[in-house]
Amino acid sequence: MVEIREKEIGKKVFTKKDIQNFWNVINLQNESSKSNTKRTSFNTQIRCSDGTRYESEIDELFSEGSIFDLKRITSINIGYMVYGEDKKIEIDLTQGSGRWGNLLTVRGGDKNWVAGTFSQFENLLNSVKPQTHWFVSWSLPLSVIGGIVFALTVLKLTIFFFGSGLSTVDNILIFLAFIIPSLFLSVSIIDWVKKLWPNIEFDFGPEHEKNEKNRRLRLGSFMTIVILPLLFLIVPYFIK
Repeated sequence: MVEIREKEIGKKVFTKKDIQNFWNVINLQNESSKSNTKRTSFNTQIRCSDGTRYESEIDELFSEGSIFDLKRITSINIGYMVYGEDKKIEIDLTQGSGRWGNLLTVRGGDKNWVAGTFSQFENLLNSVKPQTHWFVSWSLPLSVIGGIVFALTVLKLTIFFFGSGLSTVDNILIFLAFIIPSLFLSVSIIDWVKKLWPNIEFDFGPEHEKNEKNRRLRLGSFMTIVILPLLFLIVPYFIK
């Protein structure tokens, strides 16, 4: 009977060393099988943002100055199988916010081998840096707060221009009329910002091509230099 174990991989930031650790575990399996005169297939496939693809059966991919250092990698596949035996390991990783295509698969007829191998990879995955940030964790309440702030901004502007002719009921109706579109606007902005912390991030390659990381830095600078001083100016007006 064949046993298959799968694990979806997500919310992780992979370094070159992390990928090499996975490769080393599979390489040991491959060398062991070959020493027992078994025919195997072991290959690593790398896709890059410029449309190029690389394949290798040796560790040249991880040498100093390799494509891991020179190019923006978008996906990695490491596959291993033993011909004549139902034994297979495969790791698929794709940079980005997508939930699909990031999977660890271990398949075999020996349940002890499957359990032991799968456990090895689980331990390695647990050691990979998690993709966490307070902004992502608090995205829902931030969306609600943002929607309320947008709606209040519209209300305050309306009062500023037409305040003398507006009653309390008018103010409430204006706020209610704008709260739904304001929430939609806030959710759209929050969702866009959340993509700066993708489900799978590759922290290797040229620094100038680490798009999400560089955008986070620019966003942080913008918040510090522009948004925070602006909030200090307008918050007193809102609490009058």
